[in-house]
Amino acid sequence: MNKNILKILLLCVTNLTCTSIYAQVTATILPVTNCKNNGSISLSGVNSSTFSYNWSYKNSSNVVVQNFASTANLQNLAIGTYCVTVLDANCCAAKKCFEVKDESKQLTFNTISSTTPASSCGVADGTITLTQITANGVAPYTYEWFKVGITGNTSIGTGQNPAILKNLLQGVYYVVAKDANGCKGSSPDFFVLAPNNKMIKKKINLTVLFFAKILIHLSKTPHSPFKCLPSRNLNKK
Repeated sequence: MNKNILKILLLCVTNLTCTSIYAQVTATILPVTNCKNNGSISLSGVNSSTFSYNWSYKNSSNVVVQNFASTANLQNLAIGTYCVTVLDANCCAAKKCFEVKDESKQLTFNTISSTTPASSCGVADGTITLTQITANGVAPYTYEWFKVGITGNTSIGTGQNPAILKNLLQGVYYVVAKDANGCKGSSPDFFVLAPNNKMIKKKINLTVLFFAKILIHLSKTPHSPFKCLPSRNLNKK
């Protein structure tokens, strides 16, 4: 427990006079801007030496930090929920929570790109080339590439020049940009194919064609017994 609060509690053990101070606890809250930890909370109504303060903080991951601060005013805050317990000289306490929101501008950026497919399934020789990048943030930018996976996305490289990404397996990739203020934005997905992808597409097309021919055949001969066209006829098409 905060030492000042403990001291007041000890002095107030025999004091039975208590008037609610809840209504007095008000605050001016400034949000986070430019993706920086620059939010603030300034208490009013209970901002004097006769009050003690004990703050807790719950971040965006719902992790609670106790005894976060013991002053009336807080600066350089990240987004999250901040709760203060205020205690006056008569042992009267009030607890209130305040939310610091994020009003940062979302970083957006556009790319002009080209991809080279991998030579074969399982061979890491595909490439992604970004020929133009435009963004609305503050330079310089750093970039981090990711590969999309079934169980999660994997980081595969960082740096200040994302122009060419080489030695890629077939798959889906994207890049995250971060500007000088720490604002982030994500690119569209880039697809690196391999010859096997084309084979799968061909098989799907053949299957669709097969069932289409069956439907046409049945529509022309509604009273005849069901007959399937041999698959070898499809292979000749």
